Amino acid sequence: MRLCGSEAYPASMRKPRLEAAPDARDFILEHGGALYVWIDAAGMKHVRPRPPSAAVEFRAIRSRDIVLYEDTSIASPARWKLIMRRLPTRHIDALYNGEEGPGVPGAGSWTDGALHV
Repeated sequence: MRLCGSEAYPASMRKPRLEAAPDARDFILEHGGALYVWIDAAGMKHVRPRPPSAAVEFRAIRSRDIVLYEDTSIASPARWKLIMRRLPTRHIDALYNGEEGPGVPGAGSWTDGALHV
């Protein structure tokens, strides 16, 4: 993992809003309080409470008690909506601009393109 700058969201960019469902917030806190969102070489989104083993540069988006680390190759949305999924196992998903759609603008749909917890 490589953090961009001082881990802070760059002042020159608008910081996304983070919205977390209560069960998602609790899950994140139970797993250390951090969430990592990145895109792999195939353009697939990953959302995990631990950083990837591959080298990825992140921007940190901080709330009162949670930090979302956003892959710098992702064009920042206006908001990230964090929700709990239950299938196939309990896990968190990060929805770009709160949308359930197929992806995010850019990298095949991820790179073109705040935590209120």
